[in-house]
Formats: sequence, structure tokens, C-alpha cells
Amino acid sequence: MRQWCWVLAQKRKNKTDIFACFESIFQSMNSNLVYKRDEGKLKADLSHLAHSYVNSFRPSQKDIKTHKILNQLRKNKDIVFLKPDKGNGIVIVDRADYNKGILDIVNDSNKFKELANDPTICREGKLQRYLRNLKNNGKIEKEIYSQIYPTGSQPARIYGLPKMHKIQSPNVVPPFRPIVSSLNTYNYQLAKFLCNLLQPHLPNTYTVSDSFSFVQELNTIDVSNKFMISSLLMW
Repeated sequence: MRQWCWVLAQKRKNKTDIFACFESIFQSMNSNLVYKRDEGKLKADLSHLAHSYVNSFRPSQKDIKTHKILNQLRKNKDIVFLKPDKGNGIVIVDRADYNKGILDIVNDSNKFKELANDPTICREGKLQRYLRNLKNNGKIEKEIYSQIYPTGSQPARIYGLPKMHKIQSPNVVPPFRPIVSSLNTYNYQLAKFLCNLLQPHLPNTYTVSDSFSFVQELNTIDVSNKFMISSLLMW
């Protein structure tokens, strides 16, 4: 089956995402201000730009029509709507091709192993007992205990993102990048808690917080007679 891929304009803008982006811009620019007295003006100007951008957005009639067509297509159970592995857009794939692609991934015995039983409930119970023991011995606060105590846990879910940049013809089923989602797993809330706890103590000598900081770092480096590579090339 032929694959379809569109880069589709949004029907509406997510205000929270936009304001979060502008907040990130403010934090990056504010840390490099020469005169701290300009902080208020910088924040006001960026706030004005953010609200102007949100309020001025109007989707075109063509985009609205395309969204209506896609909403009708979503009722077809024989196709799957996916995001591409790289970039923005919508990819429509035959469900049978998608299922086969995912099965080919999980059936690879070098990467996955079949289990006789689902260990989710057993692991959830083991973590519950451990947390109750910590709480009863006064080693963990009740608020934290309630936050990370697992209930109704589910196994992790795997799905695939089509690698559209890897195919040469639209009639070829794209390979899929496997993504394992840990939402609602037995240790998901615990992992989030530990991540927030450890994040301030992680070394950041060789890391940057965002793309703006990365550009600023590059501007301070003499790149003559040098070239850039991706760390993925090292694997």
C-alpha cells in the first residue's frame, strides 16, 4: 500500500506550549543580559510577542478543510495515523503493514525476550511492600509515599514511528523506530520522583540546557578547520 505523509498546519495553537517556549527564551536571554535592570523590559516584550502570536493565529480555509478530511479518515480502522520519526507531519500507514513492522521488531530475539507471564502485578506488589516498609519506619514522608505508591499498574507499551527519511519510494513501507512508553507502569512515578531529585546534582560541563544555549556556546568556539559530528555515529 502507498504511504501518505503530510506536514499539516495546526488547526489551533497550544497556548501552554507557546508560553513555555517563550519562557525558555526569556530564561536563556536573561542569563546573558549585560544590565540586569533590563530584565523587566525583556520579560514584558517577550510576553507581548507571545500573546500577539497566539491571538493573531488564524488557520487557512485549506487547512481547515484538510483537518476535516483527516477526521473522516480516522474512522477507517484499516489505517493508522502516525507522527514521523523526524520532523513534523502526519503519516498514514496501512494497519496491516504497521502491525507487521512492529511484530518484526519485537520478534527479534537479540533485542526482546518472550516471557511466560506478565510480571507487572508481582513487581507492583514488591514495590508497594517496600514503600510501606519505608513509610512505617519513618524513612519516607507521607506526601512522597502517596506520590510514588503504584496502583493499577500496566505493562509498558511499544509503538513505532515511521522513518520516512529512510525510504526512497512512497510505495515502500517505512521502517519503524520502536518507542517504549512507560506511562502507568509500576515504577513510573518513582522514576519521575528520582529524576527530579537527581537532576540538580548531575554534571553539566559537557551538556547544554536547550538549543539557544547550544548556539551561544558555538559562538564562543573557533570552528575553523573543525567539523561537527553526531554522537550517534559513535555507536
